[in-house]
Amino acid sequence: MPYKSRNHIFKDKYYKLNENEVCKTITSHMKFDCNMYIHPTEPRGLTPREAARIQTFPDDYIFYGSQNGWYAQIGNAVPVKLAEIIGKHIIKYLQ
Repeated sequence: MPYKSRNHIFKDKYYKLNENEVCKTITSHMKFDCNMYIHPTEPRGLTPREAARIQTFPDDYIFYGSQNGWYAQIGNAVPVKLAEIIGKHIIKYLQ
């Protein structure tokens, strides 16, 4: 680990996800280093599609631009299901 001497600063730099726990927040920083989110059973970072699934994007959702751009879009997004629930509550109060 290149940051071994700075573990106290980068506590979660290389974070292996646990498939039995809620994922830590997906951020747009993934575009720089997707090893912040290590796959729970494989020795690699998450793919854009896996990160999108965590953010509850449907599998048929199309991201445009470069792959790094996809990570930024996914990380900057409000999770789809959360936005849906918030929107339904707002509509309920506006009626």
